[in-house]
Amino acid sequence: LILSSMISFGQSECPTTIKTSGQSSPDNPIFTVPNGNNGCSAGWPATITVDGSLTYSYVGCTGGNLEYILDPISQTPPDTFEMTIDFGNGLVCSYDASGSPVVLSNLEFQENLNKLSIYPNPIYSSEILNFEFSRDMSFKIRLFDLVGKVVFRKSYFEVQKASNRFSELDSGMYIARIETEELIIIRKIIIKK
Repeated sequence: LILSSMISFGQSECPTTIKTSGQSSPDNPIFTVPNGNNGCSAGWPATITVDGSLTYSYVGCTGGNLEYILDPISQTPPDTFEMTIDFGNGLVCSYDASGSPVVLSNLEFQENLNKLSIYPNPIYSSEILNFEFSRDMSFKIRLFDLVGKVVFRKSYFEVQKASNRFSELDSGMYIARIETEELIIIRKIIIKK
């Protein structure tokens, strides 16, 4: 399940990848459009927002390749394809540095959910949020807002428990993606002021 939702202008799926074979760059990304999306005829938006603030304009779509370009060019593009893209009307898609979609859930990992405790949840912004595994592990935490923008990221090495304060974040719901070598766990986090 990729961070996305059904929308009214044709798309219901995130593009399956950002092409990285020299045809594409972070300031001029070319996406591979899923066939189930009616390809190029789906009515893609005239502009998209990348990482919450960069505006990209539609160039065209041919043969299942959807192309946007940073507009105006004077904006600084991301260093890699690790970006979160808002296609509007509720479709938000996140990609890793290689241009592959960021998976926010996977059924094969559901049995492993009891390996991690996150507490307290909900949390007041002045409190410390704890991520605790049943044993020492190396893991990465990324926290997404509901627009799909990464608002926190941190890596930990061979620890059982990590604690963080999120006093700079607004009240609301966030999605935590915790990734180890063995599994990916997605949890909702609620922050209150």
